[in-house]
This record gives sequence, structure tokens and C-alpha cells, in this order.
Amino acid sequence: MPKSRKSQNLDFKPKIIISSILMISSAYYIINIFFTIFFNSFFGIKTNIQQIISDKALDFSSAYSSCYLLSLFFTYVFMIAVFVIIVDKAKNILDFVLTNFFIHLIICTINSGFPSKFIWWMIQGILLTLVTLISEFIALKIEQQEIKL
Repeated sequence: MPKSRKSQNLDFKPKIIISSILMISSAYYIINIFFTIFFNSFFGIKTNIQQIISDKALDFSSAYSSCYLLSLFFTYVFMIAVFVIIVDKAKNILDFVLTNFFIHLIICTINSGFPSKFIWWMIQGILLTLVTLISEFIALKIEQQEIKL
């Protein structure tokens, strides 16, 4: 039986969706900047914004690559919690993860051109897959909890 028009409109709330996207993107960059500064100071190297919004940080000839990988890993560990908290349903997490990546891709492209390094795409793909699967798993477990009266 098809959904009625009224129930279809209940699922689409553009203000909530846009505000969720903005919160997730803001959280991503705040967390990423924090970890980039933390690991740069730990390794004693100068912080550079190109570590966050460019694929050029992955040259593996400097400490910038190590800091980039560490900060990216820890950023996505924290982003799992952000996705579970902000996104209301497990079935929507993939959409928000890909939207966040697409926004990051646009920012990287505007800053330094379209990312051309295969390793950048591989790392992003692996991390996005892991974040999506883990976030969906946790959100699904939360959704399936019994309601206590």
C-alpha cells in the first residue's frame, strides 16, 4: 500500500536536514583542526591549513603525512559519535557521511584543485566505509533497544 501524501511530507524536513549537515560539517572541521594542531605540536612541526584541505599533505616525505593520517584517523573516530548523535536513523547515516565527504571534496577542489592522488582517495574510501558501517551499527543498536515504561 503506497504512503499517503501526508506521511511522505513528514519525512522531509529541509530545515532540520540543512542544520544537521551544517553541524556535522562544522564538527568535522573543528575536530580535524584540533587533532592537526595537537599532532603537529606533538611532532614539533608548523601547522599548515593545507594538511586539512589538500591532498598534497600525503607526500610521505615529511612528518606532515604522519600528522595528516593520525589526525584524520582520530577525527573519524570522533565523527562516529557525531553521526550517531546528530543523525536520527541508522538508514540516514550513509547519506550524511557522503554529504560531508562531498562538502569536503568541494572545499579541497576549490583550495588546491581536484584531488589527484590515488592514496588520498583510498584512505578517504576506507575511512568513510568504516565510519558508515560502525555508525550504522551503533545507531541500529540504539534504535533496537527496548522502550522501558
